[in-house]
Amino acid sequence: MRNLKEETYGSAKHFVSVNGLEKEAESLFGKGWESECDIEQVEGLITLIDAKFYEVKDDESSDYDFDVVFNEDLKRISELEGQIEILQKRVETLNNIKN
Repeated sequence: MRNLKEETYGSAKHFVSVNGLEKEAESLFGKGWESECDIEQVEGLITLIDAKFYEVKDDESSDYDFDVVFNEDLKRISELEGQIEILQKRVETLNNIKN
């Protein structure tokens, strides 16, 4: 998973520049792309690079700014889902042995 800088950004271009995502932005939005619908563009980039525990939050104190934050709860939920899957496989194996 790629680590992103948790901070307040003023545009998708700002986010791309700070996090070194120029190639990814061009592949997703095309060469010479412009910042439009910044939050949606940043969410798209986060999905593209599989930074799945990061969220974009609208900064309500500003008309333009938004925050990118790492969500520990999403990470923990993902870890628990992985553990549940392992336990389900073990139960299935035990049931197969029992029968």
